[in-house]
Amino acid sequence: MTAQSTARVPVRSRYRTTLLALPARACTAALVLLVMTLRPGLPSSVAQEAMQERPQGVIFFIADGAGSATYTLARDLLREQEGPGTTLSMDADQKGSVITHAIDSRITDSASSATAYATGVKTYNGAIGMNPDRMPVGTLLEAAESNGWNTALISTARITHATPAAFSSHVPLRAQEEDIARQQLEQGIEIMLGGGRSFFFSPEEGGQRSDSMNVVAGSGYQLLYTRDELLRATQLPVLGLFSDGHMAYDVDRRHTEEPSLADMTSWALERLARAGRPFFIMIEAGRIDHAAHSRDVVAHLSDMLAYDDAYRAAAAFASTRKDILLLATSDHETGGLTLGGEWEGGGSGYRYNPVPISSSQSSIERFSSQYAEWAKTPESLRMDVMNALAADFGFTPGEADTYRMDRFLAINNLNGLRMWLEDLLRDGMAQRAAVHWSTSGHSAVNVPLFARGPGADAFSGALDNEEVGRILSVLMDADLAAETEKLRR
Repeated sequence: MTAQSTARVPVRSRYRTTLLALPARACTAALVLLVMTLRPGLPSSVAQEAMQERPQGVIFFIADGAGSATYTLARDLLREQEGPGTTLSMDADQKGSVITHAIDSRITDSASSATAYATGVKTYNGAIGMNPDRMPVGTLLEAAESNGWNTALISTARITHATPAAFSSHVPLRAQEEDIARQQLEQGIEIMLGGGRSFFFSPEEGGQRSDSMNVVAGSGYQLLYTRDELLRATQLPVLGLFSDGHMAYDVDRRHTEEPSLADMTSWALERLARAGRPFFIMIEAGRIDHAAHSRDVVAHLSDMLAYDDAYRAAAAFASTRKDILLLATSDHETGGLTLGGEWEGGGSGYRYNPVPISSSQSSIERFSSQYAEWAKTPESLRMDVMNALAADFGFTPGEADTYRMDRFLAINNLNGLRMWLEDLLRDGMAQRAAVHWSTSGHSAVNVPLFARGPGADAFSGALDNEEVGRILSVLMDADLAAETEKLRR
């Protein structure tokens, strides 16, 4: 870290220590003052008025890895398909942006950023519900449960992955997913939907827990494994585990029995509404991030469009009531995506168009999985690959460079052929749309922030990620200090 960023740490730490030392009921007033102090650009009258509102339902969307370029990419495709003026479902709700850095790095990971959202405490990369001293801190979800609210977590990643874990568990390192799974089942969460089946069951039951336990047994949760089972379910609590690992990219979902993010969102909101109690739900589009790490623009775009569908469903639900706060942002940007730029033979650099990739029918991840099966019969591998390149990605034999493919096959270098094909797909799809990735990791850019409903105006301007968590705690009357005290006892 630079000297400038290091100098800021004690200031943040002092605020955290002061808040935790306050009597429980004094925290709300102190947080209002704190947010106003940290955000001098927002008129105090607007801040005070917004912070006094009390939603009875909070829907918190997190588009993992989506930066401004991702929103633009999806919006531009919709405009090409549906006409000028078409917008994303959240566009009318944009309020500001979020500064995402961790306490120990200018570039955050999902664990640190999600913990800041969930607890109002900025922390180190890898932390799940922990402060920089590796001490547990209470979360919005835990406070909501203490206040008698119903709660829900949804993710297209493993439900034990960093973002949902940060709202529902406390471990020093995000990789401790076996511990996270056990803790999640002890929180009283009414709905959990996502992937990650492996971390709940023993190897004998198809899982991978090192303790050979089935941690779901005796928990009281109704287990769901498919979209049809989800849509038929009516009783809570529910644990939907739709895949062993992460759920499929939306472009590949037709090959599975998994629900879409919109399916899970609509089902959960309907059940929470029927319960007739206040609720908090966190909904993560987790695989937008994974596609960016893989530099797979097709999967990245498809999951962003699926996220937009889910937000649209939630907005329709929220429009039927006046007491629902709908909040959406990202934990960070991934991939350093840029729209436009020069490619070999691509002209001046002013070319960019997402339409040529919109007809692609597969992610690179699925292609690689299929390749592993095709490679078991090398005599038909070339034909299998060529058929997939043509049907799923629109490659002609010339574009696929069959000479190089034949050369790999001639020397029996099947692994080298797989890696070359993956690079061909990454570069080929990006070149068609004229987009570029600057990294296979995260970046430090601010991410968009959207809000509607009671308290939405409190999210205006450029906020640090922990400030978003603090504002939510005030609006939800969530006593995070009391939750922290419980944990430390």
